[in-house]
Amino acid sequence: MNIKKKILFLVTQSEFGGAQRFIYTLIEGMRRYTQIEPRAKLGDTQINADKGDFLYSDVTYKIRGACFKIWKEFRGAFKEKVIERALAKELQNQGLTVDTQKQISVLYDNEKIGKYVPDMVVDDRVLVELKSKTFLTKEDEKQFWLYLKGSNYRLGLLINFGKKLEIKRKIYDTAREQSASISVLPKAQNQRVSANYEVVVAAGPEGDNENGLLSALEKTGINVIRLKYMRRTINPFFDTLGFFEIKRILKKQKPDIVFLCSTKAGAIGSLAAYLYRRFTHQRKSAYSSEARQNQRVSARPKVIYRIGGWTFNDPWPNWKKKLYILIEKYTAKFKDYIVNNASSDKKQAIELGIKPKKELTLIHNGIDVSRLEKEFLIREKARKELNLNQSDFVVGAIANFYPPKGLKYLIEAASLLSGKDIKFIIIGDGEERTLLEKVIEEKNLKNNFILKGVIPEAYRYLKAFDIFVLPSVKEGFPWTILEAMSAEVPVIATKVGAVPEVIRNNKNGILIEPENPQQISGAIEMLIDDKGLKEILAKEGKKIVTEEFNLKTMVKKYEDLFFIN
Repeated sequence: MNIKKKILFLVTQSEFGGAQRFIYTLIEGMRRYTQIEPRAKLGDTQINADKGDFLYSDVTYKIRGACFKIWKEFRGAFKEKVIERALAKELQNQGLTVDTQKQISVLYDNEKIGKYVPDMVVDDRVLVELKSKTFLTKEDEKQFWLYLKGSNYRLGLLINFGKKLEIKRKIYDTAREQSASISVLPKAQNQRVSANYEVVVAAGPEGDNENGLLSALEKTGINVIRLKYMRRTINPFFDTLGFFEIKRILKKQKPDIVFLCSTKAGAIGSLAAYLYRRFTHQRKSAYSSEARQNQRVSARPKVIYRIGGWTFNDPWPNWKKKLYILIEKYTAKFKDYIVNNASSDKKQAIELGIKPKKELTLIHNGIDVSRLEKEFLIREKARKELNLNQSDFVVGAIANFYPPKGLKYLIEAASLLSGKDIKFIIIGDGEERTLLEKVIEEKNLKNNFILKGVIPEAYRYLKAFDIFVLPSVKEGFPWTILEAMSAEVPVIATKVGAVPEVIRNNKNGILIEPENPQQISGAIEMLIDDKGLKEILAKEGKKIVTEEFNLKTMVKKYEDLFFIN
């Protein structure tokens, strides 16, 4: 049996933080271990696919993303040769092999009858033909189908860079349907099913730029929705408009699962989903006695709220903390499942009486260490691009400049180590930049402390660090410590959120108390003096991430949740 589920992810803003990184990582994992249908429409882009659309998905998603990027730049202005060169360059930059001169034998009755030279063959798996015309015709498609049929390739893409970007996917393989899906055993059923997913991601305007979540997902072929009114801070005017905007999106998209990934999105999104569901049931029951009987049982859309650290643990005034607790308790009844990624957050929810309709559960973050290993820059190159000397001893962090990240305590720790020859660097930016710059100046650290700003895919530079420090006063489950440990960089981190569930003190990292610059500086000094310990922490850190916090396990646990009734 094959099941198709449509998932609408909803997050407050597009600027990359923990929630955005989670959405991106989960979708990438679902691509790898399950099936995600390609976007059917993206702005002016029309993408058409045949029934079996998951063959070589790792390659075709990259091709789709590259085509969209080039089409946005050129539209239909250039001839096929120009587009061919641009596409080949873009795909090679993504690590794919591209052959533009490959001669393919045309077969008839298993005998060679001629030769055919396609525009390109990608990764020796995907046949690609390029067009630059107003629109594709049936004759174009028929001719391409005959090319594919006469070759030994199973998959071909006919791509037209016209007024609209058209990608026609053709598969010549009758066996594919039986082998492409991944089986999942739902907890609620005693039978095997295969599932595929249609994914849509909606986010507010804050941080919606070329480095934001929505732009990153668009490049990989995911359908996105740009919300007009969703804001990070509480604003009755925008929040009301945002509520009705989400309700309209639910009515149009008709998702099976609404996946909420931040505090504001969790509150407004769950209320909108509840009213949408209730309104839908009322309409059905007006026309169907069967619907009336099943109204109590029906749960479409299912509402999942994944929260990476309760916002009421942020350094807010007491009145604001109490307000957020009240909001979480009230809206919990509109959520079917609440997912925490830290045991401490789950325990706190139980103590405060934050109870979803069905279950409060724990799922840790997971990453793909093997993929990261290919993407990390080597130490020398990373340091060169960050303008660091190869001989420097570098202590680094990657974080948004928000109060919960506790970056001022790292600066204070640096001042305690001012007599040491250490270079400190933080990759990131945010609302506290002016404050942090002021503290750096006051501590006379301008020559030793660098605020580098935002760098896309900052994790790639982790090998430039000798030590990674996470000085947060509040966290859920920080992705950065998993990435640093995967890069075999020893980690010093505060005992907040899920950090103590990952780091075993002095075994695979060092745990310190939050808001304590003395402990930060002491831990740094200890690792400078004890190179043997530094090496052990680096190796053990990578080992535990690989064994206990891997992407495949995380994806499997969320899939189980998708299938629970």
